[in-house]
Amino acid sequence: MKRNMQFAHKYKHSIYSSRAANTLSRKDKKYVEVRNKQIHNIGNTRIIKAPDFLSIYSVDEKYKTFHPFKETLAFKNNLIKTIGSHNCIIDFSNTKSFTAGAMVYLFAQIQSIKNLSKYKIELAWSKESKYVNRIIKRSGLPKLCRTGNPIENLSSVRSLPVVNGVGIQHYAQIMDFIQRRYYKDEMDPEIEFKIGDALSETLNNVGRHAYPGLDNKEKNWWMICDVIGDQLYLCIYDSGVGIPRTVVEKTWFLTSYEKTYPEEYATLKKEVGSVLDKVKLVTLNMFQDHQLIYLSMMGDVSGTKQKKHGQGSKSIKALVSDTNGGKLWVYSNNGLYKYEDGDKSPQVYKLPSEISGTLIQWNIKIG
Repeated sequence: MKRNMQFAHKYKHSIYSSRAANTLSRKDKKYVEVRNKQIHNIGNTRIIKAPDFLSIYSVDEKYKTFHPFKETLAFKNNLIKTIGSHNCIIDFSNTKSFTAGAMVYLFAQIQSIKNLSKYKIELAWSKESKYVNRIIKRSGLPKLCRTGNPIENLSSVRSLPVVNGVGIQHYAQIMDFIQRRYYKDEMDPEIEFKIGDALSETLNNVGRHAYPGLDNKEKNWWMICDVIGDQLYLCIYDSGVGIPRTVVEKTWFLTSYEKTYPEEYATLKKEVGSVLDKVKLVTLNMFQDHQLIYLSMMGDVSGTKQKKHGQGSKSIKALVSDTNGGKLWVYSNNGLYKYEDGDKSPQVYKLPSEISGTLIQWNIKIG
């Protein structure tokens, strides 16, 4: 016990030093195992071990022994079960890669729990990758772990951190940052319009679709974006009900369903008649999440809907199509929709683990 208490004291200020990572790697350390081999006790502090690769992009079942997606989601579950009930150290000492999508998703989980918890969160930095440490520092995760709040003043940062907001909050700050950092206050008006339009449509979609029945102040999103060369990369996550739960409520849903899956629709109509609510309920239960996301991304296929609202996914997809190397990934609950420029049709996948809410990542050409 005395030895464990000495260890716990050493970790007190580990968030800004590599001492925690170095000490954790010592061969003679003694862990008190909890239920999970990735969670260990040192005194009253729990150590949550991050996997070597934090990524949500490898979703195929061909990854039998090495599956970053599953490992990342398991790590998220470990964070949820630990952060709210114990002082803890999130140990990235063996982490070699940390992708933007995984960062935004995990950042949101940590913030949501930290705001409701009295317990301390500290970090142990990666010994394997300076790039991982730069990603962690840039994201604002150290500040979040200390205070429970992300970085909000974007005027003093060199790289855009993970930004948390509601509605179009921070829209102006993000645009100002991109203008100042990447275009030296000389952004072409056409480029500014493209970035602003894509950004505002992405933020507004969260408020319109992700949190039915909630006040605007509760409709949280988390986002990170970057400009590399002539392309804008953006990743946004919300913890709402997910696309599969909301697409059936769209006014155009049944029309698109009938045109996309005519045989299934005809069979369903015979079984339930013309009671719309019953048709939608049966559809929700009959289709898997990735199929419902596909219908959502198809949008209104009748050609009669001219309003922009609700068609943002189609406009982003069009911009991705015009971008060399453009990609659009849409994760929601148990489904993934993936589209790349040059593809004749999108790919859809049933996820091996659930991402609650919706995470969208895309890159588009802006100049």
